Amino acid sequence: MIKDILKKQLAIIKPDLSGIESETKLIISCVEKEIRKQKQKIRAFIGGSLAKKTLIKKEYYDVDIFLIFDKELENMSDTAEKILKKCFSIERIHGSRDYFVLKSGKIYFEFIPILKIKNPRYAKNITDLSPSHVFYVTKKINKNPKIAEEIMLAKSFAHACSTYGAESYIGGFSGYALECLIIYYKSFLKFIKEVSKYKTRIILDPEKHYKNKGEILVNINESKLASPIILVDPVFKERNVLASLNLETLETFSRHCKKFLKNPSISMFTRQKVDLEKIKKQAKSKKAELLIFQTKTKTLKYDVAGAKLKKFFNFLKFNIEKQFNLLESYFDFNEDKFSARNIFVIRQKTKNIVKGPPEYKKENVKKFKKVHKNTFVKNSIVYAREKPITLKDFLKESKDYNKKIAKDMGIIA
Repeated sequence: MIKDILKKQLAIIKPDLSGIESETKLIISCVEKEIRKQKQKIRAFIGGSLAKKTLIKKEYYDVDIFLIFDKELENMSDTAEKILKKCFSIERIHGSRDYFVLKSGKIYFEFIPILKIKNPRYAKNITDLSPSHVFYVTKKINKNPKIAEEIMLAKSFAHACSTYGAESYIGGFSGYALECLIIYYKSFLKFIKEVSKYKTRIILDPEKHYKNKGEILVNINESKLASPIILVDPVFKERNVLASLNLETLETFSRHCKKFLKNPSISMFTRQKVDLEKIKKQAKSKKAELLIFQTKTKTLKYDVAGAKLKKFFNFLKFNIEKQFNLLESYFDFNEDKFSARNIFVIRQKTKNIVKGPPEYKKENVKKFKKVHKNTFVKNSIVYAREKPITLKDFLKESKDYNKKIAKDMGIIA
């Protein structure tokens, strides 16, 4: 039964690459012509899922085009921009090294300046490793072509439960991470069976760079070891491919795996929409109130929009939790419209205790008591009893502040 479901799903998600590939070739041809005109030592290189043949059919496609610089320049992004602006109307996206986006119909072309390196140790930026990632994955797929289909199933499954993407607003599996995981576990089913059993941190070293797990924990930067799965990069042993994966996202994925294995269904490869009517009914049954904020942003790239909107959602959630009992929250991101519904199910607090400074910080205590009249001390911490705020007053008091913060974040609220 499961094999039949996976076969059907593969037929659904395998894209016709001919149109994407022909357009990509035209774009690269234009860029290379301008590179020659400006006499720059740069090579255009197709990367990402398109190069590895692991691209899945989606509403929108991302195509990575790496601009490989022979030597490091003072500002590679500025040089790349001068070339690209002669060819297209592009948007510059700020990051650890700025890159550029061209939207053409349903395709987002990302132009990423990188440095040509002989050894991953010489990478000046994480993106400099990208060609090595392409070579590693394509080499494995060439040895076992069926791996590409297993990878596509994993990407489709992760996308369905909103765990696909290493962006901050997702904190999930990057495309390269899923490729490495499937290469390691050898099939989609073996991978989800392992993750469905997740209880404690998983440590994987596909290319056996280290003698044991202890060596891994010593050699990889401590700040990159917080993720629930540590996956040693096959091409650079000092990097954790899954450093961006958070526990909440992994647990969501693990639950999805368990559910599918228990009751296999092709519907589990389709992303479920947030059911507002269902949420309204649940809120009513709990005698709670429903709070919805509509937000949107102006940017050319949906993942950048998602990151901005999720950041504002977290800001709203933080302030709501301070004043109310938050029962449920939903971030409903619309990739087509670069907008989001921020949904909160709340109940008014029966009492409101505000935590203040430690008792020994006399000046801070003095300021705290000026603002809060009804104070008390517990375990050497000063607290205040405040009258719980009503939803009406909360919305009135926070309206202008929320708009200011939204504006600072480049969001329309």
